[in-house]
Amino acid sequence: MNVRFADYTQGIYARPPVNLAYEINLSSHFLQLSSTDIQLFPQSTLNRYNLVGSLSDYSIQLLDDNQTVVENYIVSGNQLNIDLTGLSVGQYFVKATSISFPNLEIQIQVERD
Repeated sequence: MNVRFADYTQGIYARPPVNLAYEINLSSHFLQLSSTDIQLFPQSTLNRYNLVGSLSDYSIQLLDDNQTVVENYIVSGNQLNIDLTGLSVGQYFVKATSISFPNLEIQIQVERD
């Protein structure tokens, strides 16, 4: 795959929409992740979040600030509840990696207070 351009060249996208143009075998394609594909909302309870969207198209992980996997999630629907209450105070990332396009990932920063 030859990436022609992307919104953020290092491959970590903090917030959709993300636009990625790529070529495979001389065929050009354009992929856009809109803000409706994956959205993260804080719950009314402290340190809990709802991830909603086309989640079955993604592998979802929770990473710590060293990019170490803290949790792997199996999602069968379009909503995932993420609870950080049992974790140490600090910064974490919800990582969504496309199953169809494994080089495409989104990381959303969340905080554990």
